[in-house]
Amino acid sequence: MMPPKDRRELSRVLEEIIEQMLPGILDVVIPKILEQSIPGILDRHAERRNMFETQAGFLTPAEIAKKTGKSRAQVHFWLREGRLIGEHRDDVVCGAHTEWRVSHAEWLRFRDEGLYPRYSVESFATKLQKIKKDISLNALCAMVESWCKKGLIRAKKCPHGWRILGSELKRCLDRGLLTDNDAA
Repeated sequence: MMPPKDRRELSRVLEEIIEQMLPGILDVVIPKILEQSIPGILDRHAERRNMFETQAGFLTPAEIAKKTGKSRAQVHFWLREGRLIGEHRDDVVCGAHTEWRVSHAEWLRFRDEGLYPRYSVESFATKLQKIKKDISLNALCAMVESWCKKGLIRAKKCPHGWRILGSELKRCLDRGLLTDNDAA
């Protein structure tokens, strides 16, 4: 091959060389680049995600509402009901009330497992007392807690005590758990 005489010819020769070599280069070089860079990118992303999820921070109800697609009022309701565990921030006052905050650990539990069941032992016993008026609330609370421990009713242990599923009230009555000998 003769050396090119002017710029145009040089340009044409280089284009021919590139056209002939490019498919081979792409077949070899691109997979190597992808093979080396994609795992690194994924590893860095996983590290950042883990770092974010394990940091000792808190989420506000507004942030949880945004992540779940629910309203802020709904998140406040879950917090008041004890279905999502949070605490009041003393340093932030919203009107006459302190603001809620939820730990990252609780957020991850909620994200993976969902809300805690609806009723606490006390609220479940209060509902039972409306049906069985002759048994004291303290006795009913003790009975409900023993049913939870024995697995007689569907309940879940949470940091603030047992939480009972909403459908258990009817099942409890249908199965005859609330009899006179239970009150003794």
